[in-house]
Amino acid sequence: MKRLPFVLLLLMVFVLALCTIVEKWFGTAIAHSLGYGSVPFVMLWLAIAVTAGIAIFRSQYAHRWHIVLLHVSLLIILLGAGITWATATSGRMELSEGDTTESFVDENGNGHTIPFAVKLLNFDIEYYPGTNTPMDYVSHLLLEDKEVTVSMNNIGKYKGYRFYQMGYDSGGGGTVLSVTHDPWGIMVTYVGYMMLGLSMMLVLVDKRSRFRALLRHPALRSATWIVLLLVSLWTGKASASAPRVLPDTVSQHFARLYIMHNGRVAPFETFARDFAMSLYGKDNVMGYSATQVTTGWMFYYDDWKNCPMKRGRAQSSRGTDVDDPRNELAMMVATGSLVKLFPVKWHGQLQWYSQIDGALPADIDEGQWVFVRKGLDYLNELVVKNDWPGAISFIDKLRKYQVEEAGADLPSDVQFQSELLYNRLDNYRPWAIALLVAGVLMFVFTAQCLAGRRPLPRWLCWMVYILGVAAWIHVTVALALRWIVGGHLPMSNGFEVMLFMGWMGLLSLGVLACRKSVLMPFGLLLAGFALLVATMGNNNPRIGLLTPVLQSPLLCLHVAVIMMAYSLLVFLLLNGVMALFLRKHGKAVEQLHILGQVLLYPSVFLLAAGIFVGAVWAGISWGSYWSWDPKETWALITLLVYSLPLHVQSLRIFSRLLRGGLSVRVNHLFWGQLFVGRHAQLRVRLSGRMGVFPHAAHAS
Repeated sequence: MKRLPFVLLLLMVFVLALCTIVEKWFGTAIAHSLGYGSVPFVMLWLAIAVTAGIAIFRSQYAHRWHIVLLHVSLLIILLGAGITWATATSGRMELSEGDTTESFVDENGNGHTIPFAVKLLNFDIEYYPGTNTPMDYVSHLLLEDKEVTVSMNNIGKYKGYRFYQMGYDSGGGGTVLSVTHDPWGIMVTYVGYMMLGLSMMLVLVDKRSRFRALLRHPALRSATWIVLLLVSLWTGKASASAPRVLPDTVSQHFARLYIMHNGRVAPFETFARDFAMSLYGKDNVMGYSATQVTTGWMFYYDDWKNCPMKRGRAQSSRGTDVDDPRNELAMMVATGSLVKLFPVKWHGQLQWYSQIDGALPADIDEGQWVFVRKGLDYLNELVVKNDWPGAISFIDKLRKYQVEEAGADLPSDVQFQSELLYNRLDNYRPWAIALLVAGVLMFVFTAQCLAGRRPLPRWLCWMVYILGVAAWIHVTVALALRWIVGGHLPMSNGFEVMLFMGWMGLLSLGVLACRKSVLMPFGLLLAGFALLVATMGNNNPRIGLLTPVLQSPLLCLHVAVIMMAYSLLVFLLLNGVMALFLRKHGKAVEQLHILGQVLLYPSVFLLAAGIFVGAVWAGISWGSYWSWDPKETWALITLLVYSLPLHVQSLRIFSRLLRGGLSVRVNHLFWGQLFVGRHAQLRVRLSGRMGVFPHAAHAS
């Protein structure tokens, strides 16, 4: 009975992985009918819950109430999920303004009646000021005699029914709502979430816990702490044969203009950086700034049209671009159609237009119409004459017009200046390369020192801390500026998530490495890889306005906690790799073994907390806290696999099997983490050779 829950759990991991493959090949409906929504699937979870409950109450930890509470909370979460599966109903409801209904339709097309009437009084789409970007979708409902407002991340509740804003019709006059009736399942599940969070904290602070005992292990006694600042600047010069551009003083004034870009009002410099990155893969071309490059295309098209762009994917056999979208982008800037510099208020609505925009209202003030249509032509004449004082005067006049016309819809001065400063800091590739090189060198040197039982030289630790702290300060300032400019925590896209993970790696370098210097190369490698992936995935990540569904503090908390967990799990991986390199040096392996066990506890607990915070966010936003999305499923698989090594007392049978000479043909890092007992090292037979593998040597 002690081992049966783990056998069933491994079977569940296999079933979950298989279901995601079935969904990829045959579609979501088949995966749910044969897997996630089937009776055998539910029965397997029930068997895990029952056997685990019996095992925990019969174990030696039955008197440790916080450990019992942790496992009971998991059982309660499963109970809540079972209640939802058995009793809940959900579907969608479509309403036009003034319509009334008493039913909704589930995903199978079946109708369900509700015990009250629902009437849509009106539906509104709220926009970010001065833009066409939706900020929120709001439905005003009349439920019998009660008015209820439903919007993104704002649930409407009435008589056990929950209404979620799901969408709207193309005309904007109707709404699409998600309706859920689950009076008990959600409540029971959320109680389990709260109990789980409390019990995980108690396990970490309990003085009698295995985690606290590992922290007191002599192998972890070392400390180092340094905080220094390093500032680096990069400059370049244009070559004599380069195309013409505006003088730097003129381009600086142009960079401070406002422009409608990416659904929001931004400095022209930001638009210019996006344009230069799209065409050339960098924002500094031949020593010219991005603003000089962009205005060069606007005013010196003949000089710039023959400048080579970065290679595109669509190329002919002769190497020339075929329908390369970069050519179209360049023409849109050269003709001015993409350069929306002119705000116009018309009938109380503010819109931004380019000089040649055909949608410009014809009945606006004549002087304003001439300014919009002819302003850049006049500036072009000044540029041709090299009348730079006149050009600066006109640019300043244009900016004054923008401020007077757009008024409060413009970004604040703090946001504007922050974005200009961010544009100068938005370069992480040098840091990524430096951190990766330093991490590889430190990894090799640390392994040699551990093998020879020598401490790391103090001067080397100082140099690593200087590099790590300097990079951390740079990334911290950049994240803070993105937060100020975007108005939300910078965790809304892949780039920002990887940037935050790099920040976490650098923070771990300072916090964890101060207790164990062997962690320094791990922090460097983690941060370096994260920053490199961020820059590779999107050379110029745009700061955009959040879509309504992402405007939730739970999303930021979910991403932050998950990234903390992933950072520690990467440390576990690198810790296992280091142990493999040092497998013949017992003392060093013992230290890494203890260190891996210490890191495992917060890794698993943070991963669990992040997954369940994400579930709460999904429940508030979409009405379903768990939908068996492949990302959700594999997050659960990761949690289940990494939680197994925490149960070393219950998995000793595998240690005995391995001692008996069982040949392991799978990833020895995983099995070394999974099945080793309390001993500091375990000799296993692998491909005919004997080696020492630490309990914490784990990779996924």
